[in-house]
Amino acid sequence: MKRIRFRKLITYVVCTLGAITLIPQRSEGAVVNASYDGEWFIKILDPENIFVGGLIELNDLNKRVPRMVPNPRPPMVTIGGPIFGDIVEKNLLANKEDMQSYQKYIGEKYGSQSKHTTMRFLAGGRERKNFNFIHYTYGQIVDLKQFFAINQLLPAHKSIYYYEIRRWFYDFAGLYFVYENSDNDPVEWNDQLGVVERVIYGRDAMFVVCSNQEELEVKLALEGAIKHGFDKLDNKSKALLYTSEIRVNNSGKAKVLNHSPHINPIDIIMKYCDTPITKEDYGVPVYMTLFRFDEHRTTFLNDFSEDLPKL
Repeated sequence: MKRIRFRKLITYVVCTLGAITLIPQRSEGAVVNASYDGEWFIKILDPENIFVGGLIELNDLNKRVPRMVPNPRPPMVTIGGPIFGDIVEKNLLANKEDMQSYQKYIGEKYGSQSKHTTMRFLAGGRERKNFNFIHYTYGQIVDLKQFFAINQLLPAHKSIYYYEIRRWFYDFAGLYFVYENSDNDPVEWNDQLGVVERVIYGRDAMFVVCSNQEELEVKLALEGAIKHGFDKLDNKSKALLYTSEIRVNNSGKAKVLNHSPHINPIDIIMKYCDTPITKEDYGVPVYMTLFRFDEHRTTFLNDFSEDLPKL
């Protein structure tokens, strides 16, 4: 497992807050540390149980939805992101109840402003020959049947394309230098444990399209549906998407897995992602970063690649 040691954790936290404004494109097979693929940023598959400061067994990332336990050394938590004009600091306990209560507070206070300040990202479609890229993108082994309704490793169709809509509102980041002055009972360092150091909240959806059509035709139809809506497509593009197999996974309320003439998941997902923060719907945890629970607090980097072994 690769590791990078940061001398100044605060510099890292501040710099990564600024990284929200950029998503660089990644060439095939290359690793770009500033990207939101699964090397630094790990997709959250269990948003109800994730909180800053929580401990995760790192081996769980490659087996199942990770289990989280409370941290006896809770950090100070900094709140920031696109919807804030400045960074707000709160001394929060490391448990999911506090995280959820502050989420609600953000929705109540900033909901009316979010439509002017939130950002929306589109990760372009790429052709794939199997579903291994999903594990790499999410930063962990993903149960394809559970999260995408995919039952086979290799598709029956000619090619696979995927798009990801990423819209992030705010994040919680832990300031872990308070460990040295903690009054809590000491715990033994363990480099097999990961500490959740940052949780990004918003709306995020990935949809996978399996098609027998040519790459350019599929991409044009998908981009047209994403940018202008399914109803604005010509009949040829509509027919292409109707005959394709579409699978969707998202972190919010738009629970759509199948595409049929009666359900258009692309329009449903775009409508969901375009909805601003409200008091009732204020985003969910979509990505997180971890560091190892060792004396050096080294950032956890996943060593997944496109060439994963067959599962």
